[in-house]
Amino acid sequence: MKDITLIGIGFAGCKILSKVEFDAKKVFIDTDKENIEKYPGLLIGKKVCNGLSAGLRPEKGELAVMESKNEILELIGEAQNIIIIAPQGGGTSCGSSKKLIEILVEQGKSVKLLTSVPFEIEGTIRTHNAVSAINFIENICEIAKVKRFDISNSTKECHSLEDIFNAQDELYLEKLAKLLNN
Repeated sequence: MKDITLIGIGFAGCKILSKVEFDAKKVFIDTDKENIEKYPGLLIGKKVCNGLSAGLRPEKGELAVMESKNEILELIGEAQNIIIIAPQGGGTSCGSSKKLIEILVEQGKSVKLLTSVPFEIEGTIRTHNAVSAINFIENICEIAKVKRFDISNSTKECHSLEDIFNAQDELYLEKLAKLLNN
């Protein structure tokens, strides 16, 4: 795919995007001021979220995109081929990705979502949010699902949650490389 724009949404989406070495336009989007200060990105929903995460409330993530719609579209520019990286579960990732994909598809852009569902240890609310968002999104754009990292079948040594999440990030990068090479 030529002229790809990669968009990382939420904490995990931005973290994964920051690890991408592929030469593409990168757009970091989050409602959390602390997170977006780590990455050269756009803080959305300043009024709705007050510089904090959307928590586990996807409706806040949707409102954040609506509040910042013009800024987001200006940042994306004329890009036609977009891959959104947004592991689902939180309010920003679920709500913002849903609303942003809806807006971009309405504008005739080619959009793919690279995503996954949360680990069981992340709780049922995150899983419910993820399943709901994915069910909505799969009706409007292509979804590339990343399998959850399976520590029981891995040769990697994982001693902490951070190790597990970093291993999951590697699965995202592998899946993204496959998408870009097709």
